[in-house]
Amino acid sequence: MFFLKLLILEFKQNIRRYNDIFMPLWFLILSMLIFSIGFQQDSSILKKTAPSIIWVSVLLSLLLSANQLFTQDDDNGFLEQVLLSPTSLLTFVWVKAIIYWLKICLPLLLLLPVIGISFSLSYFEIKIIAITLLLGTPSFVLFATLGAAIILRAHHNAILLSLLILPLCIPILIFGLSIIDDASCGLSFTTPLCFLSALLLTSATLLPFVTAFALRTGIHYA
Repeated sequence: MFFLKLLILEFKQNIRRYNDIFMPLWFLILSMLIFSIGFQQDSSILKKTAPSIIWVSVLLSLLLSANQLFTQDDDNGFLEQVLLSPTSLLTFVWVKAIIYWLKICLPLLLLLPVIGISFSLSYFEIKIIAITLLLGTPSFVLFATLGAAIILRAHHNAILLSLLILPLCIPILIFGLSIIDDASCGLSFTTPLCFLSALLLTSATLLPFVTAFALRTGIHYA
């Protein structure tokens, strides 16, 4: 019950901070639009590179505002209240991750058919990209949440976040693109799909606990 109340509260706060929602989304759309215009003369290259462009754009848009995930809660003292209350810090971490996924990744998935058409992708390719993003983006968000907890109260935290998170996200990127490549060639993509699913399961199992520990340690020793 408290989880639902905290989820609604976090959702309302994010609606008020509409710039945090639209800035990553605009970055995502504009970056894809630039690539689609740049390769418009050669549609074969555009179609071949479209999955990589979409995946990299999603990752960069997630990192664009991830350093601010816990900043406002830390500034207004809400994070310390959560630490002092009987509420599990793990619940707070899950709420932040879910809302962050909803405001960044869900709009992308809804716009994916339009984006796919602009990249001259078939319905099958759009479907495969959507499946891989559904499996990969939650792991991206959980890694971004962990990075935001580690660099909380650090100077130049946006740069530190990129240095911490980008190397960890590379395996997810590789397996996600491998699924799309194998599916486009008519090959079996069971192996990369299993690896991507295993990464999601591992991330969802371990990273929230590590993030909660990083938040507690960072506040106690700051």
